[in-house]
Amino acid sequence: MLRKSIVFNPRTPDVFYCPVHKPKSFDDMLVKSRPLSKLCEYKGRPLPPGHQSDCYGDVDETEFACAEKHRILVRLGRNVGRLSPPGLDNSIDLGPHLARSLHMWL
Repeated sequence: MLRKSIVFNPRTPDVFYCPVHKPKSFDDMLVKSRPLSKLCEYKGRPLPPGHQSDCYGDVDETEFACAEKHRILVRLGRNVGRLSPPGLDNSIDLGPHLARSLHMWL
């Protein structure tokens, strides 16, 4: 349950929410907002010495958190440095002549 406690709300697209203390259940979870740039800040690696965790149990630095950040960025349509999902860019250039010919057949 703890590793899946990253919460994203599309109404506040620049932040994510994570637990402050160990949650007993999803109903009793106390969360705080953090900038989306802080999610998976260290690419899923342990925190450097001397750095304080943003969330309880470093849930913002797990593999799940990194996958969740990628999913959020794709959903928001931001460049994530990977291939876009299929169908996101249907850029077939038919040219004006072929497009007119196809239009006549449809």
